[in-house]
Amino acid sequence: MMLSKQSAYTALNIKAEEEKPVLLMLCYSFFSGVSIYIFYLVANALFLVNYDKSMLPVAYIGGGVLLFFIGRINVSFQRKVNFSRLSIMLIVFQLVAVAAMLYFYETTALKWITLVMFIWNRISVYVNNVTFWTSSSKIFNLEQAKRIFSLIATGDVVASIVSYFSVNVLLNSKAMRTEELLYICMAALVVSLGFMLAIIGSYHQKLAVRTKEASNEATTEHEDQPVFKRDYQILLLLLGMLPVLGVYFGEFIFSVEVKRQFPVKDQLTLFLGQFFFVSAIIELLVKVFFYRFAIRTFGLVSGIIILPVALIIVLSLAILFTSLDYTVFFYILLSRFLCISIKKSFSDTSFQILYQPLSKTESHELQNKVEIYAKPLGYILAGVILLVLMYIGLGEPVQIMMVFVVILIGWTFAAFRMQSAYQLMLSNLFSGLSGMFQTRRSEAEPVNSEPGTPVNLRPLPFEEIAKLASSAIMEDRLEAIEMLGQSKRFLAYKYLIPFLQDKNDGLKTAAIKASAANGNPELWPYLFENICSDTFFAPTTYALTRMGDRILPALNEFFEKSDDLPEIQNRVIGIVKQIESDNALRFLRQKLNHPALSIRHRVYDALASKGYGVKLNERPGVVQEVGQHIAFMVWIIAAQKDLIRSRYLHSEVLQNALTQEYLDAVSQLINILTILTGEKRLYFIQDSVRSRDENTRSYLLEILNMAIPAEHKSRVLPLFEDIPLTDRLVKLQSSYPQQKLSGEERLHDMINKDFSRLSIHTKALAIRELENFPSEDTSFTLAANAVSPVKIIAEAALDILHKTDPKKFEELYQTMQWSEDDFHCSVCRTIEAAKIENELLNPANS
Repeated sequence: MMLSKQSAYTALNIKAEEEKPVLLMLCYSFFSGVSIYIFYLVANALFLVNYDKSMLPVAYIGGGVLLFFIGRINVSFQRKVNFSRLSIMLIVFQLVAVAAMLYFYETTALKWITLVMFIWNRISVYVNNVTFWTSSSKIFNLEQAKRIFSLIATGDVVASIVSYFSVNVLLNSKAMRTEELLYICMAALVVSLGFMLAIIGSYHQKLAVRTKEASNEATTEHEDQPVFKRDYQILLLLLGMLPVLGVYFGEFIFSVEVKRQFPVKDQLTLFLGQFFFVSAIIELLVKVFFYRFAIRTFGLVSGIIILPVALIIVLSLAILFTSLDYTVFFYILLSRFLCISIKKSFSDTSFQILYQPLSKTESHELQNKVEIYAKPLGYILAGVILLVLMYIGLGEPVQIMMVFVVILIGWTFAAFRMQSAYQLMLSNLFSGLSGMFQTRRSEAEPVNSEPGTPVNLRPLPFEEIAKLASSAIMEDRLEAIEMLGQSKRFLAYKYLIPFLQDKNDGLKTAAIKASAANGNPELWPYLFENICSDTFFAPTTYALTRMGDRILPALNEFFEKSDDLPEIQNRVIGIVKQIESDNALRFLRQKLNHPALSIRHRVYDALASKGYGVKLNERPGVVQEVGQHIAFMVWIIAAQKDLIRSRYLHSEVLQNALTQEYLDAVSQLINILTILTGEKRLYFIQDSVRSRDENTRSYLLEILNMAIPAEHKSRVLPLFEDIPLTDRLVKLQSSYPQQKLSGEERLHDMINKDFSRLSIHTKALAIRELENFPSEDTSFTLAANAVSPVKIIAEAALDILHKTDPKKFEELYQTMQWSEDDFHCSVCRTIEAAKIENELLNPANS
């Protein structure tokens, strides 16, 4: 049973702890949806039978006005009641309203009741949006929203399928009349109320937010709101209005044509039920199998732009085939299907995600504005425009389609603008992002430890400065060094050279900094000597970077001469990284294909910090490195999983080392992706990818999703998701298959891993873990690594060999003595001495 449940979680892309909220929201979505769809069918059928098409725009305007006033009343209640109580009040209000309309319809012959029902459709949807989507946005964060919103919204889709199918069965069997379907609507509202109570009981802390306080905070924040955020909110309001305007244009065309085809009440209800039933099934398939794939592959823009683009195509075809009535009717049905299915499965779900980058306060405030201003305005504008078109004689479906296409073009443009605005919002989301940006930049600048230039340097003749340089007094010599650096005399550099070789650290450091001011090329070789010194690297870096472009040719020559010293070459790259010029960029680009991986990674980091995007001829090598680097990261995941599974390994040190290897590989991969895409934002967010904060990781993953090229997304994004190791391996198995190894086999695998990928420290830890697996294979591996020129590897191998196979250790030690291998003999003597000391201290153990 547990296996099947886990399989279901994996298939649905949810975590075990998300089961309860997902199930509750699904159930609420289903029963709330049943009430909406039953009411919608009844209200539409009764209205279309009782009124002609001229009343449709009037009903749209009336619906917009009523929605505005209901929304305003709702907001006033929000200032007095927390969201949990407000949700209950809204559902009860909807239940009472439906009951009242049914009562008046059955007990009176008043025609206007059907108009009220038709207008009330908007209120039903409003109540559902406020209760369902607001609750969801409070319970789930951005990363969860992208995975879960489409899933929990399927409850609504299933509700539409069940509702429309039930209507067909009940009406065909004459079991109920159209208006009697409202009893089912009321029953569904009662059940949805029960589920909302369960949701509130489980997540009271997240839902119980007083909007009065939130409004005050929002007002304060709004006074000093940045331009990008205001633009984002304006676009959100626009995208809240335009789909409503467009959808009701489509509904008008659809309603006119359907009434023409089915004038009888029950026939009309039956057709609507059949049509919406088929639409709902297709919507379910789209939402379950295509939505998450499209969002993951093409980003959020696919969700908000697919509907207007699809409608433009369909309506353009309809306009072209105006001579064939049945063809036009087909395209009308198709456009209505898009307005129902695609809007709900793509546009509505994606639109809810657009609220996530805002704070909870801003999100709640903006949702209120969308629901009580933007959407009602869409209803009203749709009604007004349609009334005007009919008044001037342009009320035929094809003529309205032409106006509709113009609206759709504006809708498409706004959707594209929202994509860039959304990216900008995510980039500026973190309160410290701009500060982090500057911090990373300042860390990349040379360490300016130069002491401030004395305010009043004595204006001494050069001969006096030379005398001070040879003074026995320390302060005199420091002052002389300072003045030699500022001196314009050509021979001043000769007096600095002895100080650059001085054994006194203070004098040498001062001379290095003075050399930066002097800048004579004769001093450069002496500065280069200090690149490999930990003590003098910082002032040397300052001196060399201050010289700028003119130092680059000499620095390049020094780099080439240090070919067998990768540590020094890495430091040279670090110095060039801090020189802002085209020549420095050219220097780094020349090293993109360097044979040493550590050098290439340092070059990637330097180029990424400059926001460089590789040229076409450089791209193949970088793309290849992406694949190899991901393969290494997947290998680390497989190694962690195998070691966790091994019952003989209990060392957390090795696991921590692998975790650090993975985090370092994350930074390196982001550097590679930065230069591959030219997307500098990636470079400045890489440290935060390690954050354990849920929201921070969610936003960063969204930036990665938008910035990474489509061909790399399926391989890259699982590496950054906060999911178990097993799930990561499953997602990447097709591209990077991994062997399932025992603990001993994995240790041997780690020890034999390429040094350019796995660090020496981690290899040494893996060697020490072989103590748990004494065998002939272990002795062979230890003997092979015992002769390593790397001290930490040789020490680990000889130490464990001495413990697990003393005879082999003695044989190897004798061979080393015979070959006069002083380095390894010294290690062996140290190990034996440690053993003797341990025996003396712990005679019981010996």
